[in-house]
Amino acid sequence: MASPRVVAIVQARMGSTRLHGKVLRKLNGRAMLSHVLERARAIPGVREVVLCTTSTSADDAIRLVARGLGVRVFRTQQPLAGRQGRNDMLAAYAAVAEAIRADVVVRLTADCPLLDPSVAGAVLASFLAVPGLAYASNVHPATWHDGCDAEGVSATAIYCAQADAGPDEREHVTTYLWRR
Repeated sequence: MASPRVVAIVQARMGSTRLHGKVLRKLNGRAMLSHVLERARAIPGVREVVLCTTSTSADDAIRLVARGLGVRVFRTQQPLAGRQGRNDMLAAYAAVAEAIRADVVVRLTADCPLLDPSVAGAVLASFLAVPGLAYASNVHPATWHDGCDAEGVSATAIYCAQADAGPDEREHVTTYLWRR
């Protein structure tokens, strides 16, 4: 049997409500996003890293950073109905997973520049070790410090969640899954 197509999807946008533009803030002379994308590439078992952002002009700079590193960009983030400043990340991830034909998604955020590829790789290895598993993480319950968050999710589970999740389960991609 062929090994599953594992893709890391990194979500990023300029419109953070707490610190606008944080993903492009410089750390050691480079955008935070650059550090995250490079560390995501180093996760054992990940075949491809892609970026998911919005189609707003404010996020053009994010696209340029990703493209400069050779990372494919999907502008699938859309506002979450009735939730000012929030995006339907579940729908965005489902759209990206389908477009790139992912079997497994490693969910990452662009505001974690100290992401440890070996920790994320351990989450992925744990996920892959159990056939038919829908979800694995070091987030629920938290087992690593903030910044090393990683989740492994089957694309099938993302599609099911996309079809069934309520409005309060769409902003953080996996809320529907870990609640169940």
